[in-house]
Amino acid sequence: MRMTIAILVCIMALATQASGVTQTSASTNSLLLSTYSDLAAVRTIEQNSVSAPDLNYESNGQVDSHVSMPNGGSSIISQGLYTGAQNNGGLGGMASFNAKVTATQATNSQIIMTGTSSTEVCNKQDNSQIQSQTFGLGMAKPGEGEYSFATTGQQLTVSDQVPALRATPVLINDKYANKDLVVTFTQDSQKFEQPVDFMQQAVNFNYGEYDSQPTFFGYDFTSTIAVEDTLCSSYMSFSHVN
Repeated sequence: MRMTIAILVCIMALATQASGVTQTSASTNSLLLSTYSDLAAVRTIEQNSVSAPDLNYESNGQVDSHVSMPNGGSSIISQGLYTGAQNNGGLGGMASFNAKVTATQATNSQIIMTGTSSTEVCNKQDNSQIQSQTFGLGMAKPGEGEYSFATTGQQLTVSDQVPALRATPVLINDKYANKDLVVTFTQDSQKFEQPVDFMQQAVNFNYGEYDSQPTFFGYDFTSTIAVEDTLCSSYMSFSHVN
């Protein structure tokens, strides 16, 4: 019987006082190991936000990976999302996605990554506190065989702001207005007429923004495929800086 399992991670915290500006970061990671299965699929989702007098930040990310093994194979799927933001003379944010699929007897695999983030100055919530929260979710379809699945998450927010003594900035123009930055990375589905003995594919995708404008994005992609005595390895890297 096929099933879908889910693990939820929620973290809420008040910022600790530290020397520096307001900074926040969060991560969510999922890992699925399956054996004697005809398929394996994982979805990892993260939502992160911080509300402070000098920084509001929101991000949403999702990574999807799947692999088909019709003759019954083994697979390992690992995924991770990392987001961060700070106010240091300007509002900046970044996100990093990664996924790695390793399988035997595979005929098809694909990785898809999507993300949205935005930063702004104007505090829309309670000005008497600095609040941050992270929601992480891992979902997996392990197929018919044996499996092990785990999702973990962590969060860190530090600030030297004293909320009760800081005035909330008033927006007089749209320079720091909330503007969503949306990115998507889709790996073309890898299809094989016959199951391959071994397959491993990995993607690392990163992007950043500053004052609501994209500053960089890039990715690294590696692939290794083995069929009997034939081994094929490939690598691709791309980066763009505005």
